[in-house]
Amino acid sequence: MDCVGYLYVHNFFLAEAVRKRPELAERSFWIDLNGRVLAASADLALLGIRMGTPARQARRTAPGAECVKYLPEDFQPMSDLFCDIAYKFTPVVAPLRPGEVFVGLQDHNCRGIAQALVAEVRDLGFEGVVAVAQSRLASRLLGRRMASLSAQAPDQSFGNKIPETPANKIPETPATPAMARASSPSFARLLPDNHPAFMAPHPVELLWTIPKKLRDRLGRLGILKVADLQRFHRSELRSRFGEPGLEIFEAGRGLDYLPIRAAWPPAAIFVSEAWDGFENREIIYEHLSHLTGRLSARLSERHKQCRRLRIEIQQEGMFAPTSERMVMNPPASGPNRLYLAARRMFDRMPLRRALESVVITAEDLSVTAPRQLDLFTPLRALAGQREEVKAFLTMRFGTETMRHGSDAPLSWRERMLEFYETPEP
Repeated sequence: MDCVGYLYVHNFFLAEAVRKRPELAERSFWIDLNGRVLAASADLALLGIRMGTPARQARRTAPGAECVKYLPEDFQPMSDLFCDIAYKFTPVVAPLRPGEVFVGLQDHNCRGIAQALVAEVRDLGFEGVVAVAQSRLASRLLGRRMASLSAQAPDQSFGNKIPETPANKIPETPATPAMARASSPSFARLLPDNHPAFMAPHPVELLWTIPKKLRDRLGRLGILKVADLQRFHRSELRSRFGEPGLEIFEAGRGLDYLPIRAAWPPAAIFVSEAWDGFENREIIYEHLSHLTGRLSARLSERHKQCRRLRIEIQQEGMFAPTSERMVMNPPASGPNRLYLAARRMFDRMPLRRALESVVITAEDLSVTAPRQLDLFTPLRALAGQREEVKAFLTMRFGTETMRHGSDAPLSWRERMLEFYETPEP
């Protein structure tokens, strides 16, 4: 891929929380993650409550605001949907965090794909931006800057204006006029020659591709701005920091030491369900059947089979969950085989208390082999049009495709053999 695109859904957590709980649209609320604010409604931002604010400070500042606990299962499905949407346009998709996705793009069509991604995100009720550069580092900083600038305008979701403060202000850069921007403010591209100038005013703390220990060390040496870092030669940084000095040198010029790599679709697909203290095995079996049916549907959507299945259960009062694994030979994706495997593993597990939750994971995925039965679809659709069917099958599957049709029903096998053996008139 020629360049890296960064899709950032800047109202992801707020909009998704309101989508799941519509009553929050009329309230002041903030989302708590490990004692810090992950996101806050726009009226709380006027009070200085924003991402990174300690939870204690948020409670003191806005005692009447509602605190919503962050649960991964509430946000991960929608984040996965963004990855699936991006995967329709490019095979190189690398999710970073919920609402943040890197995509590999070709230089000639990056603008069209970026605008299509933004349109898809907007159709789902979110606001996103796409920034394109030659590296993950530069594209992410550019995307965050675009989101910060758009946040200064009236928010379409909550109707409040967030003032610019030193905490959310992104420094101006002389490279801004050289950026190739679309007519929509949701897309921007940083040209390769402008990477050093764009990076120069940023603090060294924003070079997120460099480990934090190295960034702290740069700060202790008095290197606070990227412009200060750019004054050093590659050999000087390498002699002082060793091999990581090359990574620091590249980051100061807006480049990555490692390129973007495809990380989607995931190597494992899982389904989970919270249970209300089930103890009756017959009821548990019914829920296992429902879960394996959902897992089979997800595998079919991605045209995948699993070579290994894992089940994990959490019992009431138990500190750690219990898990079992089974190798599927041959690989499977059908609901019946997945259910039988999950039930067999569950019967082997010691059940001492009521169950609180279960997770079933399909691991070691492989591409689903095309079934012979699928090859007969054109014949059903084009009954009586022999030449069209023959041309379609030959172009798509080759002339020897139907030589073996053991998976197909006997009547269809006989019909296809007659179809191929009948001489031309």
